[in-house]
Amino acid sequence: FLRYRIIYHLGVVKSYVGYYDDALKLFKECSTHFEPLTRANIHPNLIFNNKKGYLNSLHQQIICYRQLGKYSKSDSLIQLGLSYLQSSREYDLEKSYFLKCLGISYFRKQEYQKTIQNLNLALPELKKINDFTWTSVSYYYLGKSYEKMGKEDLAVPYFIKVDSIFQKEKFIIPELRGNYECLINYYHQIKNPEKELYYTKQLLNADNIINRDYQYLSNKIHKEYDTKSLLDRQNQLENKNSIGLLFLIIAFFIILMLIILVIHRKRKEKAILNKYLELETRIISQEKSQGKEVLSSYSIKENKIDIPEVTINDIMKKLNNFEQKTGFLKKGLTQQ
Repeated sequence: FLRYRIIYHLGVVKSYVGYYDDALKLFKECSTHFEPLTRANIHPNLIFNNKKGYLNSLHQQIICYRQLGKYSKSDSLIQLGLSYLQSSREYDLEKSYFLKCLGISYFRKQEYQKTIQNLNLALPELKKINDFTWTSVSYYYLGKSYEKMGKEDLAVPYFIKVDSIFQKEKFIIPELRGNYECLINYYHQIKNPEKELYYTKQLLNADNIINRDYQYLSNKIHKEYDTKSLLDRQNQLENKNSIGLLFLIIAFFIILMLIILVIHRKRKEKAILNKYLELETRIISQEKSQGKEVLSSYSIKENKIDIPEVTINDIMKKLNNFEQKTGFLKKGLTQQ
């Protein structure tokens, strides 16, 4: 059991770095070993372990066949695994792996509703054991299915979930590279350069990991966005953001200067008004004092024309009032 467990994990490593033909041979060797022991007259615990070994070997063969483009063989193994599990309730995790593979198979056949249905059945068990790799893959194909159905509002949240896992785990497989291409295209279409720049940077980060971990595969991966074009686009978006920021700063200073000018003008107007009111008060007080002087001068003067002093004072008050109210501007007024 330990020997074939090691062979199985050697196959996982070879599959991980892209040597699918070599990995396939190891997984076939494992399934050939484990399958007869699932029916052997041995302890139930051993049967349980050998069944798990057999089912996981089938699952890994499905992945290899799919990556090699041998879809009929991968589909037949999916059906074999699911039929094997029909009579058992002990292998929920293994069943979720086959349902995940079935969902991806339906996606290839453009049966998107069935893709969504099977992936949603697979996800609870994958998340329960924190299998973030296949959880990410499931989210990606859910997003792609909704995208193909023209429901981008439902697709984008799944693409964002893939990015959240990548941020947390710092791990990504080449199959998920398209996740960022979808996000970049989406935010470019809705004219959101900040988000487009962010996901461009995330794709560059993903490429660094893929180039480091998948050296055998990195040159074979079809890349709609290669590194040079991504860096060029990143520079364009950053320059665009810089120009936008520069205009924002300039606009801020212009508005600030206008506010300062308005405040200065208001203060100047207030100062002028205060001076005007002060001058007006001074003029009025001077006129009043002059009127009093006139009245007092007449009262002191000797009454040479034999007019009563009361009458003179009354006339002077009325003349003073006449001048104060600019009665001399009245139309048709004569000297008499």
